[in-house]
Amino acid sequence: VVINDILQGDITEEEMVAVIELFDPNNDGDVQYSEFRDLFYSISVDQEKERNPAKFSNQDMDDTKLEAEVIPHLMRDEYSELRLSHNRLTDEGAEEISGALSDDKAHLQILDLRFNEIGAEGAIHLGNALGSNVYVTELYFSYNPLGGRGASSLCASLAPTNAGFSSVCVLDLRHCGIDDDGGESMGRSFKGNTALKEISLCGNMLGDKTAAAMAEALQNERCMIHSLNLSNNKIGGRGSKHIGHSIRSNVELKAIILSGNPIGDLGVSSFAER
Repeated sequence: VVINDILQGDITEEEMVAVIELFDPNNDGDVQYSEFRDLFYSISVDQEKERNPAKFSNQDMDDTKLEAEVIPHLMRDEYSELRLSHNRLTDEGAEEISGALSDDKAHLQILDLRFNEIGAEGAIHLGNALGSNVYVTELYFSYNPLGGRGASSLCASLAPTNAGFSSVCVLDLRHCGIDDDGGESMGRSFKGNTALKEISLCGNMLGDKTAAAMAEALQNERCMIHSLNLSNNKIGGRGSKHIGHSIRSNVELKAIILSGNPIGDLGVSSFAER
């Protein structure tokens, strides 16, 4: 029915049989999902276009220059990675990038936006785009003034309801002005996510509420996080106790950094018990 609709009946019975046979290699008369998937994947691989890394760091690039010189190539899916650190991009630039990602026009794997001027609104746009994007695996966003609202909105795309779609496994949000409420919301988003492997949140204002939410995520049996950097925040003894307790049942976590936090003797003892 679908083939006839597409070709408007311009196909012979012999041609139709040949097409069906492509999707039914074992000739049992049924098209299994696995058969359809394997053929579709092989066609996609055959047609995979060449993409190249695009490096525009330290180019004094603003939103106007981004729209004129980068976005057209991004929309044509020419980049495997996009490096835009140390520029002057704002929320407007983040929205332009989000448009390409959300419309599935760009199959980026790495997006580097460190050291720009992107705030909460830009982070919200990017979060919405990542909710339906299955290509971005590494996201570098440190040294942008996201604040708690921006960071939590960005990470909402990584929540369990979207974990089957999000492919982000490296998340860098260092020095983004994230408060404890925003951190707590982020931690809840991480719970149940099976893609995240490395998270860096150092140099923010995260406290015990964030630590408790992160601990709950670490305790989840689906958690695949193996590196968590929470250094130079405001996590105290209670928060670190939550984390220390959570890693007792976590077999994936290989490194956790809490230096520069006032964890005190209570925090240290909780890890000693581990």
